[in-house]
Amino acid sequence: MKKILITIDTEGDNMWRPMYSKNAVQNRITIVNGDYLLRFQKLCEKYSFIPTYFVDYEMSFSKRFTAMAKKKLLRGTCEIGMHMHGWSVPPYYPLKRGAGHTGACNPYISEYPNDIIENKVQILTEQLQKIFECSITSHRSGRWLINKQYLKILRKYGYLADCSVTPGVDWRNNLGLTEGIKGPDYRGFPKNAYELNEYNICKCGRSGILEIPVTVRQEWINGRIVSNWLRPNGNNLNIMLQIVERHEQSPSDYLEFMIHSSELMPFGSPGFRSEGSIEKIYCDMDQLFSKIAIKYEGMSITTYARNKLRGNVL
Repeated sequence: MKKILITIDTEGDNMWRPMYSKNAVQNRITIVNGDYLLRFQKLCEKYSFIPTYFVDYEMSFSKRFTAMAKKKLLRGTCEIGMHMHGWSVPPYYPLKRGAGHTGACNPYISEYPNDIIENKVQILTEQLQKIFECSITSHRSGRWLINKQYLKILRKYGYLADCSVTPGVDWRNNLGLTEGIKGPDYRGFPKNAYELNEYNICKCGRSGILEIPVTVRQEWINGRIVSNWLRPNGNNLNIMLQIVERHEQSPSDYLEFMIHSSELMPFGSPGFRSEGSIEKIYCDMDQLFSKIAIKYEGMSITTYARNKLRGNVL
């Protein structure tokens, strides 16, 4: 039976705005959306899905979310993974803004020196382990960045799975903070899960970390390629249902759904600015999940990765 992997980038409110500062105190990242996640957890449990919450530094301090998640961890109905926003995780390191880099130019984790990156991974990993009282073995990078240097650090700290690749999506127009830095180009990357090659992350290897790309499908519309995600935006229920239907004939053994935690709270994100928009997204997700549940079994990211890395047939 194919698997459905539910992933939530569990992060502060409205993280789309410019956040970087040389002193993290100035960021003033709020975490109100942590109070809203129990409803999503209950929706997942309704269909026996096991959500993986990729938690960033700020959300590890959300008392209501952490209390809920710890109870669900004991029941095996959720997983906690790590979500790295390099600009807000200690140790804080000053970066020089590139010429013309204005607006929402938050830094990619790769813009920091390797020793600072490793310190950030160590601190956030240990923080999550301490708070949630569990091993942290799954990861998604902020701003969708994975490269071979970062991969080696994740491997050192015991990570088994990464979900940062968005196959077919070119992020190069999304600038970093420092001069000359652009987002990753995932065109030509595999659409199915594969063990990362530590020398070339587009190819299979023996790194010990399974890449589990988000479910993104490309199609030609009016002479251009459009990327359709298994990710609700309030107006794409039919597109998501089509992705599920077409995927049933695919050799891939999983679907990966994603959403941001702040998109589950009114005014928490640019796309959902009212209580009505939240009700609409929950209605869409309920219909989508009911369709998926017919032929897919819920599984956490780490459980899926362990099985694939061991060569088990799922």
